[in-house]
Amino acid sequence: MGVGGPEGPDADDGLGDFGGLHWEQTRPADDSGWPGGRRAAQTLAVADAVAIAVALALIAATLVLGRPLGGVSLLLGPGVLLLIVGQVCAIVAILARRPPRTGRRFLRDPNRRGSISGDLSSYFGPLDRRLTRAVAAFCVIGFLSFLTGIFFTFHGSPAGSGGGCAYRLSAHGIDTCVSKTAYELAGAALQRMVAGIFLFFYAMHFYAALASGTSAPPEAPFAARP
Repeated sequence: MGVGGPEGPDADDGLGDFGGLHWEQTRPADDSGWPGGRRAAQTLAVADAVAIAVALALIAATLVLGRPLGGVSLLLGPGVLLLIVGQVCAIVAILARRPPRTGRRFLRDPNRRGSISGDLSSYFGPLDRRLTRAVAAFCVIGFLSFLTGIFFTFHGSPAGSGGGCAYRLSAHGIDTCVSKTAYELAGAALQRMVAGIFLFFYAMHFYAALASGTSAPPEAPFAARP
């Protein structure tokens, strides 16, 4: 019987030798697929959960009060940093779940109907259905907060007083005098738009971090070493 080329380990003991090469399956130190491992994923999930709560509170408060909240700019720096870190980690997690040696970008089921819940499960791994729906709801709230805010900022964003106007909105170098109510509504809408964008991404990153702690990426191919 002829001897074929090396295709992998022997079925008997899980290991094999061929031409002085010892075959073993390569595995990452942590199979979560998350940079820094499961503990880092859990830490980011907690941070995202706090950020989600803050974003939701800001959206609700500006809707009820009809005016912008003071001191929100202090949250912008940490918020942007958390968003960047989460986005990078989420991309790494997606790539880790991609099957090796394939041209497919994502693990999306072609038979699954397009939905936020389905996409989250396909890209990052499955979680409890109730949790998945809650995260999907957060994404929708974030998107709608951004979209509806456009109507209140149609004439621009708050620009303070000047040019004979106590309350101005500025857009593309054009200033518009408005009432105090319209001025405050525009300021509140602007905060909701920013909070909505952040909420959308925080929700996705939160899901990705949780899923990475419970699901492993596809196994790596067999590698040979002397």
